Amino acid sequence: MYGLWKAYSENNVVDNIRYVMLVQITNELTKALIVRALGDIQIDSWPGTFIGMGNGEVDEWSPAGLALLGSPVARSLAYMLIQHKEAFKGLRIVGARVFPSNNRIRKACVLWYLKGPAPGVPA
Repeated sequence: MYGLWKAYSENNVVDNIRYVMLVQITNELTKALIVRALGDIQIDSWPGTFIGMGNGEVDEWSPAGLALLGSPVARSLAYMLIQHKEAFKGLRIVGARVFPSNNRIRKACVLWYLKGPAPGVPA
């Protein structure tokens, strides 16, 4: 994931990524985590449902956000940001938008939102 982003980035600047989209998710564990994270919330067409990660304080993390972040399909994004923290200048995942694909299959899609480092956190 990182190599591809770096190869297509302008002047090898990679810290300007703000969104990562996963479309038509077929991973069974991820689908189960999405259902569990959303609970009784019905997934609507775009813009779907936004799930925040919380405010960053240890006791303020969003359980639904953490469940999605721990899913198999999200691990590669988290790993990329951790592995290349210096290149991404402390980018962090702040939320995810879940919505169904707009076709007959209607598989779940997730749009991850990224932001710069939290104030007061060293990059």
